Amino acid sequence: MVDGRYDLEPTIVGLLSHSSRFLRNEALAQLIHVWRREEHIPLALKLLSEARDRESRSSAAWALAAFVGKPRQYDVDPELRRTIVHALGEQLRIVPELLNGRSIYEGLLDIA
Repeated sequence: MVDGRYDLEPTIVGLLSHSSRFLRNEALAQLIHVWRREEHIPLALKLLSEARDRESRSSAAWALAAFVGKPRQYDVDPELRRTIVHALGEQLRIVPELLNGRSIYEGLLDIA
């Protein structure tokens, strides 16, 4: 990853539309989990609910859960925290057969 290299953010953002699922998922992890760029949360929420492949949904779930973190680990707006937790829980309700649901379960347990 490219910790501390915010000058690369436009390049990383560009990878979110790359044809490689791996590159898209890594870009999302960098922006949401590592750099904690809140402005990309709406895209992560969209991927969580709309991505066609399980890996992308799982990556979005992991990045969102990591962004929120355990209570008091990060200073996250309480309303944003509720939105993310609700979205993660909703995905488990709607798509319980995703064993990528495991990453969602783990994320919910981490932030509970």
